[in-house]
Amino acid sequence: MIPLGGNKTAVCSPGRRKICGRSLRLSPGACYTGTLGAAMTMKTGWGEIPCFKNYLDLVYVVDSSNSISDANFTIMKQIIVNASEAFEASIGDTTQVAVLQYGNLDSAAFDHTDSKYYKSPTKLGDCNDIDCFNRAIKANMTHLNAANTFTSLAIRRAVEQFDFAQSKNKDKAKKILVLITDGQANFQSQLIVSYRLTQSHNITVYAIGVALKSDAELRISANGGVSKERVLDANNYSELSKALRNLTETIAQSSGEGQATGGITLENAVLGVSANYNPKVTSIYMSSGCGVGSYDGSGAIIKYDSISSTKGDVTSHKQVPGLFPKFPKDSYLGYSIASGYFEGNGTLYVATGAPRHALLGLVLVYEPQTDNSVSNPRIIKPNNCSSCSTNYKQLGSYFGATLLSADINGDGKDDLLVGAPLYIGDNYDEGRVFVYLSQASNSIQAWASSGFVPKVFSGMKDVGGRFGSAISSAGDLNDDGFNDVIIGAPLADNGAGVVYVYHGSNNLKTVYSQRIQSSSLQFPHLSNFGLSTSSGADLDGNKYPDVVVGAPNSNLAIIFRSRPVARFSAQITLSPPRRDIFECLQLPSRKCFNVTSCLTVYGKSVEDFLDVNVMILLDKSKKRLNLGGFNNATKEVKLSRNVTSCWSYDVYVTKNMIDFVSPLSAEVQYSLTSTHSNTPMSSMVDPAATNKVSTTASFNTGCTSDLFCSYDLMVNSSITLPKTTNQDRLNSKLGSDVIIIDKDTATKPIILHVTISNVGENAYGVKFDVTYSSSLIWNGIKEANILNHRNASCFDEVSTQDQTHGQLKIKSLTYKYNEDLGSIMPAGDSCSFEIHLLPTNLKTSGVIQNVYAALHVYTMYAPNGNDSNPTNNVANYTRTIRYVSDVSVTRRESTQFVTREFTFPKTNETVHSVYEIGRNVSTIAVAYEISSEGYSVVPSSSFFLRYPTNISEHNLLYLYKVSCIGSQGPVMCNCSTQNVNRYHLSTSPNTTDKSGPSILLLPNPTQLPLSLYNCSSSIVDPPAYCEELHCSVNNLVQGSKVNFVASFRFWSHSVKLVVSDYPTVTFVTGFSYTTNQSKLVINKNGSIITEYSAETEVAVKKYVPPVVIEQLNLLLIVIISAAVTLLLVIAGLGALYKKGFFESEYNKLMKEEKHWQKGNATQERTDEVYDEDLKQ
Repeated sequence: MIPLGGNKTAVCSPGRRKICGRSLRLSPGACYTGTLGAAMTMKTGWGEIPCFKNYLDLVYVVDSSNSISDANFTIMKQIIVNASEAFEASIGDTTQVAVLQYGNLDSAAFDHTDSKYYKSPTKLGDCNDIDCFNRAIKANMTHLNAANTFTSLAIRRAVEQFDFAQSKNKDKAKKILVLITDGQANFQSQLIVSYRLTQSHNITVYAIGVALKSDAELRISANGGVSKERVLDANNYSELSKALRNLTETIAQSSGEGQATGGITLENAVLGVSANYNPKVTSIYMSSGCGVGSYDGSGAIIKYDSISSTKGDVTSHKQVPGLFPKFPKDSYLGYSIASGYFEGNGTLYVATGAPRHALLGLVLVYEPQTDNSVSNPRIIKPNNCSSCSTNYKQLGSYFGATLLSADINGDGKDDLLVGAPLYIGDNYDEGRVFVYLSQASNSIQAWASSGFVPKVFSGMKDVGGRFGSAISSAGDLNDDGFNDVIIGAPLADNGAGVVYVYHGSNNLKTVYSQRIQSSSLQFPHLSNFGLSTSSGADLDGNKYPDVVVGAPNSNLAIIFRSRPVARFSAQITLSPPRRDIFECLQLPSRKCFNVTSCLTVYGKSVEDFLDVNVMILLDKSKKRLNLGGFNNATKEVKLSRNVTSCWSYDVYVTKNMIDFVSPLSAEVQYSLTSTHSNTPMSSMVDPAATNKVSTTASFNTGCTSDLFCSYDLMVNSSITLPKTTNQDRLNSKLGSDVIIIDKDTATKPIILHVTISNVGENAYGVKFDVTYSSSLIWNGIKEANILNHRNASCFDEVSTQDQTHGQLKIKSLTYKYNEDLGSIMPAGDSCSFEIHLLPTNLKTSGVIQNVYAALHVYTMYAPNGNDSNPTNNVANYTRTIRYVSDVSVTRRESTQFVTREFTFPKTNETVHSVYEIGRNVSTIAVAYEISSEGYSVVPSSSFFLRYPTNISEHNLLYLYKVSCIGSQGPVMCNCSTQNVNRYHLSTSPNTTDKSGPSILLLPNPTQLPLSLYNCSSSIVDPPAYCEELHCSVNNLVQGSKVNFVASFRFWSHSVKLVVSDYPTVTFVTGFSYTTNQSKLVINKNGSIITEYSAETEVAVKKYVPPVVIEQLNLLLIVIISAAVTLLLVIAGLGALYKKGFFESEYNKLMKEEKHWQKGNATQERTDEVYDEDLKQ
């Protein structure tokens, strides 16, 4: 519905139909003008279209060969019956339908009689209604079960039936043949002949194949084989039913179309799908953009020169042949229409959308003439410029589906809004509205250029919302002097619908001002809310336009009344605007300013009195001002409309202020009380309007330039390092700038001696940063005791906190001149102090190479000042570190050497336990103790044990167990285990499990080539028979120890000794320990600490049996002599025994071992196993 001024209106009915006879239904549409409630004049643009008829003859040609089963043939009959319902209204009037079955056909001439392989259940002209046709199919259509498929002959028979049809309108009828087959045709070469025959008789052929492997034959029958036009494929009979039903409905619809009497193809124009009336002119524009009969869907616009005109001028793409792009069919030109003064020159332009053109859409803008011609046409396409961040050129977006012409930026020229409700963003069918704002000149030309970038409205990008389906100008809703816009998204919120409000502005924002959800309204189950919108009329007389939103699926139109808008005029002053800072800060109360705020409320139709909340805030970010202890004052006041009210307060400056340079602020905020706002239809504040005003004042800084001081901050400093007892000797080796970490320096600080001065103008907000290595401990600021200088009290470190940045910490200190002036450093002021940093934590490091300290003095408000010499604001110190420590390594004598006699084995032996290797030979153990004897940590050290392992294929010493255990502190020892117990034998002394890993011991039949196998650590290139075990020791701190034991078994099967050659074979193991990985650790003499080497030996001797003495004749003498000797020996032995002379060397070693192990709890279990090894 479109208001036409006064009590006149225009109402359009684009779906109005015209029924001609039983079969023809046209959709020309229409619009009506006049007064609602009275008779109205129908406008069709070209006059009412007279009825006419289109005639149709249709023959189904159905394959009835045995390739189709009886069951499927029965289904086929029902499919044809169902599909032919599309002609229910026209059979017997304008439509004739027949069925021809075929299988084996002879080539005899058509004689109207059925044969065994040819049948016509019903012929053209037999039936005058659908019931007759259905009965004929059910009764007469039977399965032929023919062996062959002569499709070409069947088509020829069908052509004969068209020729012999009993129809008086045969020459006018449209002839259609529908071929249905599921098998390969015989005589395929004849198909092209049959196709040419149908063409010569003006017969249109549709070919449908059921479950065919190839559609080549279908193509030949339908279009000569050039394309898939009029060819349908169905995989089964269910798909055949759908395909045939769709086809017959399409045929039935097309049979109702044709030429009107006047020769204009507007029979299905759907006139009134959009309409526009501009009150500044007398013309009415209506469109016919949706009907397939309106120039094949290309669309048209009908212009009436006045409200009383009964005939309009028809404008289409034909009036702009050189401009309108190709393929106008189905473009739907006229789907939307708007008119406006886009150039501001008094010339009216028409804009009309073609949302389906090339599936991209476009908008045609032109200047209409007195007839149907156009002038100055331009095409606006979806944006696709190379410099644009987003590509808005999108298939199927329906660009141009809705249009609005309205001046929303207040420049006196109309702007153009173009909707694309099917635009896909992050989600499907979100929709967009593109805003083409008027330009300084040549707006339309600019919009039509490829590089123009419109503004874009997108709502909330609702999923499937179709934002932009309706666009209307709301007038000035918020009384700000700009037209506002209402945009509907009818499918948002799960189809319930949403409406958006966008406020106009001379700086247009693309964010919506209000979002109205239908689900928030008191109307349950609304659907498609926002599909239509209308606004601009003041329905309740409060001087504000109201809005109507349609929800057609709910048969509702919702009216939104606009509330009056209360506007405020506010002022606030902070006086005096400048205040001498020294004078202010030295006032006892610091009452330095006064704040005054005034407020006036006004607006169309607002109440006489309004309740308002007023809040005054002082310096809200810095909080340097207060109202006697409070930073704000809040009150509720009742304001009279158009009357100014004011309030005034004393303002105080806070203590401990550190920012003296940046402006001081005062702000007043105001809003209507909730009690007032919650009253229905009461006035309200525009949410987009500013609800606060502010002002500033500043301090007079006493500098040459009021807001720009030229100061010169300077830092002078030196450093004192902690000293150890032998510092002078170490300095000669390391230099004087090295920090020595030992027991003498642990609690002594690194001292930075600092003097800060200002030799320029006053400096405000002075800060002092100390950056230092995080490994140091901050020990505070100390007094410097320097005459004529203020001491450490000029900096307050109580409230400071360290900031950590990687390996550095920063302590930021604020300068304090006195209680009144705070961080102001007057010209000529200076301050001296000491900074103490402790190196105590470095004791446990050993890897930090140096420490760092930096000093920096500056002002926190550098933009408002200028340090005349910034190079003297900083000082940096870096000092090298060395760590004093030492290490001792002791060989454990309890496991020094083992020598045993043995008998050479002569047989192979399979063993499962390491104790079966070298049976009856004791375990060989190598043990060392590593101890820290220094103050600092040794972070990293290592050692290796080198031992004889094998020569050729013969093993020598078998390493089966390694123990390396640290004690006292975080010390860690780790050894490689790759070659430890390489055969994975059991380490249990008494194992009986024979299922585990084993090794076959083979006696060596030959003498070993060497009598000495030396793997000493002093050998630079050890022999190939040597192997090394490597271990690392980390974090060896003061008091820590590491006990290392390596246990071996002698591989006795490998050694065959010959007394005359090698009566003894000796094995030498080598041990080497070093701390050279810890480059920063030195001993008390300043040298890199310990490197230690040692070796152990084990000897193997040939077993010699006792000598047997021959029996003498003087046996008796020998026996007596032996007895006497024995008695003497026993007596002597008894005396020696009491003195411990005969205690075995083995027992001595064991006691010494146990004595050595006393107190070492962590090694207890290792020694028990070790003792057990020795016993075996």
